[in-house]
Amino acid sequence: QGAGIVTAVIGPVGNDLDVDLSDNQFLAAPAGSLLQFIQSGAVGRDLRLAVDGNYMENGLVVLSLLPVGRNSDVSFSGNTLLNAAGGALTLVSSTVGGDAVLRLDNNAIVSPQGAGLTVILPPLIGNDLYLSASGNYIADALGAGLTLAGGGLVNNAYVSMHNNQILNSAGAGLTAVFGAITGNVVVSTSGNRINDSGGAGMTLLLGSVSGNADISVLNSEFNGNAGTGLQVLAPMVGGTLNVVIDPTSANNNVGPGMSLLLTSMGNLTLLVQDVQANDNTGPGITVAANSISGAVQAAFANVTANDNSGPGMSASL
Repeated sequence: QGAGIVTAVIGPVGNDLDVDLSDNQFLAAPAGSLLQFIQSGAVGRDLRLAVDGNYMENGLVVLSLLPVGRNSDVSFSGNTLLNAAGGALTLVSSTVGGDAVLRLDNNAIVSPQGAGLTVILPPLIGNDLYLSASGNYIADALGAGLTLAGGGLVNNAYVSMHNNQILNSAGAGLTAVFGAITGNVVVSTSGNRINDSGGAGMTLLLGSVSGNADISVLNSEFNGNAGTGLQVLAPMVGGTLNVVIDPTSANNNVGPGMSLLLTSMGNLTLLVQDVQANDNTGPGITVAANSISGAVQAAFANVTANDNSGPGMSASL
């Protein structure tokens, strides 16, 4: 297609809705061309939405989902968006039932005139959420790079963010903020390269978790950002909290290199290994563990934190 708008408006549906908006091309489209899906009424269960393999010049994508029952599977993957007139992708979702899958993988988003990829999660998600945001390349966004925000996740969430490259965004690089989680959560990240952002490099915030939380940041770099390179904030975990940072660099940031704020009503296990946090305008590494009711096991190995404007490393455990 030389230019155009693809819009799907779906009203109330009982069960079993399949929508495929894939493999479209918008070549040299007028600014503001839109690939859009609007779900205007509730879907009982089994929603499958695929927005994959699209190529868009000057266009943007908007996905809006109203209440969805169990077994939803939404994919925005393998898309190329160049010079979007605003935020390249905005996905806003209302309440989602259990067994939800959301994939945001292997997209290339270059020079959007706003944010790169923005997902507003619903205030309530049922049991068992799988969310993947991996393999994305986002460069020169005039807003934030990749943002996952909101959501009350009930029982067992697995969040996977691997091998993203987010470069030169005017706002924060990668932000993942989750609300109350009743149950357990795993946040697994590795191979991310988030550099030269206009805000923090990567921020992981778990609002509150009633069960156990596992957070890992592996083989990543957060350098040259205009804020803290890496922030991990888990201010209220009811069970055991496990955090692993290994190996990772956070250098030349206008703020602290790494900041970890951890609270657990159970046990805390922390490993910071093979980490560099040098030449930051602030402390190199700051760890604050508050109100730990159970046992604390903390290990720091092969850590380099030199030439920072504050202490190289401070840990309050």
